[in-house]
Amino acid sequence: MRIYNNTITYGEVRNSKASGYCLDQGSEDDDKAILYPCHGMSSQLARYSTEGLLQLGPLGSTTFLPDTKCLIDDGRGRTPSLKKCDSVSRVSQRLWDFTQNGPIISRDTGRCMEVEMSKDANFGLRLVVQRCSGQKWMIRNWIKHPKH
Repeated sequence: MRIYNNTITYGEVRNSKASGYCLDQGSEDDDKAILYPCHGMSSQLARYSTEGLLQLGPLGSTTFLPDTKCLIDDGRGRTPSLKKCDSVSRVSQRLWDFTQNGPIISRDTGRCMEVEMSKDANFGLRLVVQRCSGQKWMIRNWIKHPKH
């Protein structure tokens, strides 16, 4: 994998409330981000950049690989979606603020990506965007960039 100068962190994304589960691309036909038991395959690989993009999918030698999508909060629903990064009409919908062991906050809406318990969701866990409640996220690999 090529590391871009703007990559801050990459790898599996886990929430403190459901540590055995990772952010996942889910089924290809619905573009909904989900939580799924961690397995380390490309559908669970994420890259967070200095611009605030949170991309999910294969990590490779080009910025936007065909199967890589950006996490989106369109402000309309409670479920974050995944779209091709360059097809998002309002760029701010694809930007997030994240610090290790902190919340993941949409720059567009101010809502947080969080996990809620739900009987009708896969594994009893649903990924939502809502008012922040203090949930913490971690992305496996943190890159320390050299000081210039």
